Amino acid sequence: MAPVEATDSGRRSAPPLAAEDAEDGLRPALFAVARHWRAAAAVFLVVVALGTWVAFTLPTAYVAGTVISFLPRDDSVSGKNLASLLVERYPQVVVSKGSVDAAAAAAGVEPSEVTAGLKAVVQSETLNLLVSVQLPTKQQAEAAAESLHATVITDNETDPNLRAVTVSAPAMWGITGTSKTLVLGAVVIVAVILAGVTALIIDGLRRSAPQADPEVSRNPS
Repeated sequence: MAPVEATDSGRRSAPPLAAEDAEDGLRPALFAVARHWRAAAAVFLVVVALGTWVAFTLPTAYVAGTVISFLPRDDSVSGKNLASLLVERYPQVVVSKGSVDAAAAAAGVEPSEVTAGLKAVVQSETLNLLVSVQLPTKQQAEAAAESLHATVITDNETDPNLRAVTVSAPAMWGITGTSKTLVLGAVVIVAVILAGVTALIIDGLRRSAPQADPEVSRNPS
């Protein structure tokens, strides 16, 4: 236990802190990185390189869609319930084999890819048909959405009861997938942590290694 010294005023002063106690918080890691910066830099660069590669290989998909509303052609269709029943056939038109094959041909992809990302639903409490398709590129998604829209409009030409009105023309709706910015930010944080840990491990190993006795080194027997 360190001795306590009395001051001139008679009060006791606290013992001085040891050098090891002063190096608290992040200071040990910073000192270790400064001493072993080459190893820390190597770990940092390797982690960032691998993380960047992973970030840019993560799948990203583009979603395009269209909204089509349906109105009665004449007084023969009266009542919201009847119109709602009649409009329910249009989602089936969108997902039919002929519609999917045409969209796949327009987008230059396989029909299975269109089917996997295709959604067609009548919006609740409305006569609006929402159609969306998800594909790997913006051009493919837009081309598929335009084809699906055209299929519905063409099919509606022979519908004696409902008339289709385009509310929202085929267009991009957004991008899905993991944000590359967030992934890269996480990669940098992990790289900094691993670099610091590496430096601390190397520092600890070197401090714990047995030191040669200088007297023995000068006077070998």
